Amino acid sequence: MNYFIKYETTLKAPKDVWALCEQRGWKGIELKIGKGKKWGNFPFPRAFFRIQCAINWIRIFTILRTNDVLMWQHPLHTNAKMIYFFLNILQKIKQIKLLVVIHDLEEIRKLNHFTVPESRFLNLFDGIICHNESMKKYLVEEGIAERKIRCLTVFPFLCEFDESKKKRSDAIIILGNLSRTRCGYLYDFVSQPLSYRVNLYGCNFENENIQNPNIHFWGNYPDEKLCNIVDGKFGIVWNGDSIQTCAGNAGRYLLVNNPHKVSAFLSAGIPVIIWKEAAMAEFVEKHKVGILVDSLFDVETIMATISTDQYIRMETNAEELGKEIRAGRHFLNALDSIMTEIINV
Repeated sequence: MNYFIKYETTLKAPKDVWALCEQRGWKGIELKIGKGKKWGNFPFPRAFFRIQCAINWIRIFTILRTNDVLMWQHPLHTNAKMIYFFLNILQKIKQIKLLVVIHDLEEIRKLNHFTVPESRFLNLFDGIICHNESMKKYLVEEGIAERKIRCLTVFPFLCEFDESKKKRSDAIIILGNLSRTRCGYLYDFVSQPLSYRVNLYGCNFENENIQNPNIHFWGNYPDEKLCNIVDGKFGIVWNGDSIQTCAGNAGRYLLVNNPHKVSAFLSAGIPVIIWKEAAMAEFVEKHKVGILVDSLFDVETIMATISTDQYIRMETNAEELGKEIRAGRHFLNALDSIMTEIINV
């Protein structure tokens, strides 16, 4: 039997993975994870949460049988050491096959601290689904066997796309967490004398000093509704503090990461503009669903010179690829491939 660990989250990416697994007949096992918090200097709540976590893992231990497959999604920062301990027990004592889907690598991203060395944690698994060939290369260099790794190439983005609501104004779109700490380049970008409209969707936009009449902030929407809401010609895939290049930890992370916003844009049939050094640039170029740029200064030229025929070809390709992304086909292909490897181990 195949199982996946399910936990409380507001994030769309792990929810989509669970939904696709359920389509394949996998069963979810609920994990109520203790937060490990203290109330001042009073230690008992922390101990209580750890006991609660242990009880949950004991319950999981009783459900699973020898040679069952258990899927984990990484990272989950709460009680990482305890999670590693119990997964290790399941594998060694009950001979469970372990599969992990990587959403982020914190040792590269450096946004959160993961309390167990990631290479050690990931090496525990019999099968790994990572983002792309660049991330796969990194994992192999960290000592993980190549045969255990499959690339999903692009994340699923499950949603009900309504063709009648498709919007294509001559605007570009930026979406996500729009705070200065997570999207620093945005505030330099929107202060430029832009000749085109920019539509912003997301949370934490600090707009008190933005005077540019071409900048329009539309607020935050549930992820599954975005494909019928976002309006524009291109979606921007960028990171870091600079519009010259993708710089800093966030920018360098694009060298190995598959940004979920690529899937969000393509699920709506919207081509993307992406940094040419990004790991996903090859995917975008191969499928002809966007334009690669050195700098966000290039966007002005693109918007002024792209022909109608050029754009229609990219849009058509994006719409076709969007159907695959909304169906989760790329993830399911990776899942089928790695399951063959796990079962034959």
